[in-house]
Amino acid sequence: MKTPDFCVAICTAGRAGDMLGRAVGSVFVQEADPKSFEVLVVDNSADDEKGLAVKEALAPWPAVRIVNEPTVGLSFARNRALLESLAEVVVFIDDDARMETGYLKRLGRVFCGSPLPAAAGGPVVVGWDNPQPSWWEPGLNFYANHLNLGDGTKKIAYPQVLYGTNLAVDRKLALELGGFDSTLGRIGEGLLDGEDALLQLCIARQSKRPIIYDSGLIVTHYFAAERLNREYLLKKAFWHGCSRRRVEAGHPGAGSILNPMFCLARSYMRMAFRRNSFHEKLMRQSAWGYIAQALELKSLTKKTG
Repeated sequence: MKTPDFCVAICTAGRAGDMLGRAVGSVFVQEADPKSFEVLVVDNSADDEKGLAVKEALAPWPAVRIVNEPTVGLSFARNRALLESLAEVVVFIDDDARMETGYLKRLGRVFCGSPLPAAAGGPVVVGWDNPQPSWWEPGLNFYANHLNLGDGTKKIAYPQVLYGTNLAVDRKLALELGGFDSTLGRIGEGLLDGEDALLQLCIARQSKRPIIYDSGLIVTHYFAAERLNREYLLKKAFWHGCSRRRVEAGHPGAGSILNPMFCLARSYMRMAFRRNSFHEKLMRQSAWGYIAQALELKSLTKKTG
């Protein structure tokens, strides 16, 4: 039996139905030999009813391999995918995302490059199943996982990072580096992130192989209706700041507490000139999260910008 070139891994906490079906279906319409890839769904729901819903959602695709990861947490699920993959390159997309046609064909060309990439990915486009609220601003797309690092193919380095919803990694190298840090990443309703950024920092500092951004590797990430509210975005911004500090703390030179302090000073100056958009509030919230984590000031965790 031929070993597949790629394993497309989709981790789900039980959000089955149309979203998971869309993610999986987007892989099977790729312009690629079906024998060149496998699809692995990691069920991280830890709930029998949700697990059954996952299986029902995947019924139209019997070729999908389902594995269970009982320890709740996105990093645990992604590490399970690394262990279970039959391929040497694991491509992660989220269960609320869609891989654009031609992705795997283009990824094959990227991983034929020299030197061999350690990781690769590309743009994340924000998709909508529901109308945008009237208060939505273009700058808010960042908090919906929008990513665009320009056109073409290029090597990137921190603070530029690929997002976990569009990230292909060398399986063996990722495992050698310890995989995704389980103290970071979503766990239940928690909003910590940064496990993808930390892995890329480790790759950059412990491997000579490049991390490649290719503008043709496009994934659309859909923003769920229940998250289309200011309260959720404020919480996400704060915990993104906390996560970024945790990522940078173990890598001297990767970042500085001066950056969020400068961001705060600049933002409060804009407030004085009545330039206080919701996007500005989110940037302040993220900065406060970074500072709170750096100083371990739990009293700041309820600050709302």
